[in-house]
Amino acid sequence: MLNIRRLRAAFRLPALLLCVVWAIGSGAPAQAGFFERLLGGRLGSVQEGEYAAGEKIRFQIQRDGKNYLLRFDGDPEVFVLSSDHTSMGGRTLRYDSGEMALRVTGWGALTLYTDSEPDGLPAVRVSDAPVLSLSTMSLQDVQFIAAQAAAKFEHDRHLRLFFIVDWSVLETDANLRATASEAMQNVAKALDRFVTDARARKLVGTRLRRVTLATGTRSGLRLEAKTLVVTFNPEQGYSGCASSRAIWRDLPSVLNIAKKTSVSASR
Repeated sequence: MLNIRRLRAAFRLPALLLCVVWAIGSGAPAQAGFFERLLGGRLGSVQEGEYAAGEKIRFQIQRDGKNYLLRFDGDPEVFVLSSDHTSMGGRTLRYDSGEMALRVTGWGALTLYTDSEPDGLPAVRVSDAPVLSLSTMSLQDVQFIAAQAAAKFEHDRHLRLFFIVDWSVLETDANLRATASEAMQNVAKALDRFVTDARARKLVGTRLRRVTLATGTRSGLRLEAKTLVVTFNPEQGYSGCASSRAIWRDLPSVLNIAKKTSVSASR
């Protein structure tokens, strides 16, 4: 007499293999959904905490809604990374400028990509990390950041640039101060990286005098006369500010400068 249990088991394996083949042939979104359900939603997950990559790089990852926050040790900037599913249940995390920051396999292995390591470095979690949040700023703190940025450009790059915000509005809004300071530091970092190229520095010196921060529904850049207007959305926190990478990428087109030489790499 035929064993019913053995008969059922014999049909399960081909059915499972058929599902796997179907998922692989159906594109990344279908694969991600299939494998995620298969392993209870754990596929391609990114654990929050501090990570090490190579011998010297340490960085922190934190979940922020659908996005992730990334901060490197020794750098105050917090990057917002968007997440996309890839094959076999993995995912990629990208900067707002479009470059790959991290790749996560379906079983959770991380690879970090930097400008100096474009082929990627394996990364491992080493510890928990404090929560990333915008710093509380007084009006004097933001004014100091603006003055410090201007002084640095004059001393290090021989450029006279003034960083301007509506100080009267900042005085009454703590959230606005926190986001404005983040946006200001990002644009200062991007400009400093951009003008390491001598040709770009010369053209910036003739085409730019002021950097003005203004609120808007989304982050962006535009040039008005000799003023670089940087918009940010204070209601969106880190996501409301363009990263230094995105600003650096857009500066040539905004300033109508064709970059001929490469600019020194950041992370």
